[in-house]
Amino acid sequence: MYAKLLQVIEKDGSDIARGNFVAFDSVSKWGIPASNTVTTRYASQSPINPLESPEIFLYNPAIWSNLYRKSLLDDNNIRFMETP
Repeated sequence: MYAKLLQVIEKDGSDIARGNFVAFDSVSKWGIPASNTVTTRYASQSPINPLESPEIFLYNPAIWSNLYRKSLLDDNNIRFMETP
């Protein structure tokens, strides 16, 4: 997944590439219903302007399923909590 996200960022110069995920256990799988709609619509890997498509914020909010350009994080002093 991350290799594909890197290809998208390198191709169009985006600062963020978002991935998706499906949660599951040994019995079933589940996800956020709005996520499925958004994922299907934006599966083209084209850049998205959130001002024109605010529904993109319905996407799963997991930060670990995205790829961020380091300069975006550094320039805006964005930091993530370290985990053990």
